[in-house]
Amino acid sequence: MFASLALIVALQAAAANYRFEPSSPVIRGVAAKVTVQVTDTNGRALPRLAVSDANVSRDGASRPAFFEPSLEYGSLRFRADLPTSGDWVLNFTLQAGSDNAQPVAVAFKVNDPVRPDATAPRR
Repeated sequence: MFASLALIVALQAAAANYRFEPSSPVIRGVAAKVTVQVTDTNGRALPRLAVSDANVSRDGASRPAFFEPSLEYGSLRFRADLPTSGDWVLNFTLQAGSDNAQPVAVAFKVNDPVRPDATAPRR
């Protein structure tokens, strides 16, 4: 499942000391969960992350995304309405510790929900 995630990560700032990776498959729907792992270049999770101005976009159209606090270091959780499958971009502003706030764009792939096999016998 993780192989189907399209990972294109961009930190649009001078300090490219962080990695951003979607950490679970994203399924199309209302209030879909998007989770992003933030690590430093050595692979360590970062504590004290502040997030603001989150949205998701596709083909030039933007929708709001809502940040959900997490107790896990380096894990950022968002909820957003994702009505179609395909390639989306999560945009937000991140402040890690005492660093300056930086705009971030994380590309991810939205998958269709799994449908039951219509040819399987029903009991």
